[in-house]
Amino acid sequence: MLPKPVRRLVFILLLIAFGYYAYNMVRVHTSQEVIAFKQFSSALMENDRMAAKKLVVGDRQLEPFSKRAKRDEALRGDVRWTYYKIRNFRRSEDGKTSTLRVKQIIRLDPPGMDSFFGTEKIINTQDVVLVSPKSAWKIEQYRDNFYFPGMKQK
Repeated sequence: MLPKPVRRLVFILLLIAFGYYAYNMVRVHTSQEVIAFKQFSSALMENDRMAAKKLVVGDRQLEPFSKRAKRDEALRGDVRWTYYKIRNFRRSEDGKTSTLRVKQIIRLDPPGMDSFFGTEKIINTQDVVLVSPKSAWKIEQYRDNFYFPGMKQK
């Protein structure tokens, strides 16, 4: 058994590490760029083209809406949860461009099943470039692997 001062030190170090991890997670997920991306992604999941149009520069980023039937085919069942893991988050030196690599995890139930968390998991990796021409962040480039053979499903 470790002496009490050593246990206390280990506890404090673990507490500091957890606090640092939690702070960074909250800082990234509440940044304006990530919020704009999540709004676009939600509009895509809900097939709300008008909401997404407000969040993009040009119409090229609205291409996933034209492939909606293919997305619905892959999402066979009821979507229960969607959450995001920010894998890479970089802001340019001038602060007007931001690059995100996001792993979107979609939990769903196939037809005929009903659970709270979803029994199937679909992983969709998205690469996004956002720009801030004035005060709001808008999506300049959007690419995901949802329609490609690289789409993971577990």
